Amino acid sequence: MIGEASEVDPEHTLRADVCVIGGGPAGISVAAELASGSLDVILLESGGLAGEAETQALCEGEQRGAPQWPLDQIRLRLLGGASNHWAGLCRPFDELDLRERPWIPHSGWPLRPEQLARHYPRAFELCGISFDAFVAKARSGLLDPGPELRAAGVELKLAVSTPGVRFGKRHRGLLSGSRRIRVLLHANATEIVPGSTLRSVERVEVRTLGGQRFFVAARAVVLACGAIENARLLLLSKRVNPRGLGNDRDLVGRYYTDHPSAKPFAILQLLDEAPPPISSAEQRRTNPWVTALGLRPEVQAQNELATGAAYAFTFEDADALAEFEWMGSRLLAPGDDAVLRFLQQLGPKRGPVRAAICWLESEQIPNPESRVTLGEELDALGQRRVVVDWRLSDRDRSSMSRTGQVLAEAFGRSGAGRIKVWPWLFETAPDAWRHLFPGGWHAMGTTRMAADPSRGVVDTQCRVFGLDNLYLAGSSVFPTGSYDTPTVKLLALAQRLADHLKAELAGRLRP
Repeated sequence: MIGEASEVDPEHTLRADVCVIGGGPAGISVAAELASGSLDVILLESGGLAGEAETQALCEGEQRGAPQWPLDQIRLRLLGGASNHWAGLCRPFDELDLRERPWIPHSGWPLRPEQLARHYPRAFELCGISFDAFVAKARSGLLDPGPELRAAGVELKLAVSTPGVRFGKRHRGLLSGSRRIRVLLHANATEIVPGSTLRSVERVEVRTLGGQRFFVAARAVVLACGAIENARLLLLSKRVNPRGLGNDRDLVGRYYTDHPSAKPFAILQLLDEAPPPISSAEQRRTNPWVTALGLRPEVQAQNELATGAAYAFTFEDADALAEFEWMGSRLLAPGDDAVLRFLQQLGPKRGPVRAAICWLESEQIPNPESRVTLGEELDALGQRRVVVDWRLSDRDRSSMSRTGQVLAEAFGRSGAGRIKVWPWLFETAPDAWRHLFPGGWHAMGTTRMAADPSRGVVDTQCRVFGLDNLYLAGSSVFPTGSYDTPTVKLLALAQRLADHLKAELAGRLRP
């Protein structure tokens, strides 16, 4: 059922098998799966069923480092969380994403690919997509770039687009109709309180903006508030450790990552006889299958590159061309007028040459100095706001530049076409990345998964090191984040966590 936190008696302690903090995709999927296994779940959501200015203001904070979107724009406090502005792109991890790569510092997941792969069918289903259809499409000829591009080291990467998947709306019937799930709206978790042994969580403190306080006690607690808020709540929970809960080694909040994006980074011209290896903007309006240009693993290794891909948009009608001309006028410097004039000549009238604009999306190389900490400013609940210091390194810059260069060289050698890379991508001045989009709204990595506590915050079951019953769900546990949207990936991890909790709690007594 769905109710209000204000309906709970002040200072009362609610009890359940599992307390899930956060009503976004990760939290909703964990709660739904646990309830199907006959476990009682309390799900705490800071917001309501729709956006509210007073609640949304709790997302505000200080930002440092690379240019970023405002924190109260990239995060949403209402049922469904960030899915309420999700573009809907779904793609599993590649095997390379999980491997330790000697040329990428701090890379490597402590999971084998098959440990995550078995959970993708359910993750896709939660988004209203058939995973079998995705696999069938991936095995079809759609992903063949042709012999010339294949020989040059180019591969096509498949994703499926499902715009409009809002988890709060899509799964509201399940949440409101379940006898096992109790959703409390406007319930802000303000502290995770450990028990006397310091080995487990005893209760969660919950406050409302109206000043009410109550507690939730559960056999297991799952923190599923997103990478920024997961780290913040651990850092705020310092009753035992002044550094924060699970932060004995000062790793909570570190390795904050997003997806650096160069939008646009190049113009692609395809020869008439070459089959188009890309999805056009027009096709995406009616066809959910999206292809991007990437580099084969051996090419990435040879050039020591982070994972990246180029999404191309062809100009098959005047509307698409006009849209990019507007974007170009907004992003390009005055010295790039020649590029704008070139773009204005593109389109069907070009005859034998087809053209596209390319956006480059990249994995961020893990950086311990890129981090989430607590500031001195307080929010309406009296809690310290976050400071997000997003650090992009010279390695991130050089990897994106080199990826663009290698793709351009591959197309040139193949004879399939030409890629004209924007010169700014190769500049080294401090302000050279003025065209860099300020992240992809994909916060990740602040409570990374590791095989031992010296390298991360949670173990392979997403359990916080040193605590028997505190788990983290969502992209905060990602050691690396690939180059594309994390939603379906974090859903697969959430399903894996839910399966573990069902087995783990089966033999334990209820509180």
